[in-house]
Amino acid sequence: VLGWSVGSSAPTGARTGLAWYHLGRQAFAFHLASSLETSAQVLDICNWKGRVLFSVEGDGLYYEDVSKYVSDAWLISSVADWNNAGLKVSDRIEVAHKALPTGSSVTIDYTKKHPEENSWTTGLTSSTALSLGATDKVSNVSSRLFAVKLKSASNEDASDAPEIQSFSVRQNPTLQEKEYVLTRFIRILAEDQKDDYAEVIRQDPDEVRDRVRDLGYTWVTLYEPDATYTAFVQNVADYEPMDPVYRQTGGESARNTYVLRLDLIGTKG
Repeated sequence: VLGWSVGSSAPTGARTGLAWYHLGRQAFAFHLASSLETSAQVLDICNWKGRVLFSVEGDGLYYEDVSKYVSDAWLISSVADWNNAGLKVSDRIEVAHKALPTGSSVTIDYTKKHPEENSWTTGLTSSTALSLGATDKVSNVSSRLFAVKLKSASNEDASDAPEIQSFSVRQNPTLQEKEYVLTRFIRILAEDQKDDYAEVIRQDPDEVRDRVRDLGYTWVTLYEPDATYTAFVQNVADYEPMDPVYRQTGGESARNTYVLRLDLIGTKG
């Protein structure tokens, strides 16, 4: 089991508790918190003698017991935004599980907001005994953000519970907002100017390069003569031009010059 805190710098924002990944089950939870108190959060997670231990704020130490079943359990997925600003149309939700024990069920709720806003809508419920899954349609769901909550309910005597194998959500870009794959190159010199008549700009190339590289995996507004884009920066990397003369047009040596390549996905404003 791997566990780590999710702070304010995470692409999807800060969350209470820990994110964790179970290597043996290949299960991933982006939101791990105590169910006893909404304000309590999981402070730490570790393995001990084959068990997963959880330290809960103001409550104590808990361990995972896979031999006992509770009446209800749930797992919230990570937030999907597909790394671009365009809205997505969601039209189908599907879940697969092992043969469903009698009296148990699996429900998938979805939200178009951040999970911590606790605004959920039921997408589907699978409750037919011995079934292997379920599929349902959703309508009028267009959003850039999307997350699901998988809820498992055991049978009445809590002696058997569903075993969820996978889930999927089908989504497509809306026709109203076109998405663009953008590639832009930035030359950074100690002294540069837009043209012969423009004011000379003096800057520290290393400092500017670091600031541009920090834009990776963030949203930016890209202003260009013919359009303005809301774009997600997928990658920032040093770029070596094929023509060395390109580096010398500003009168600077290669040591004081950088060329960066930015790969973005965005929509026109």
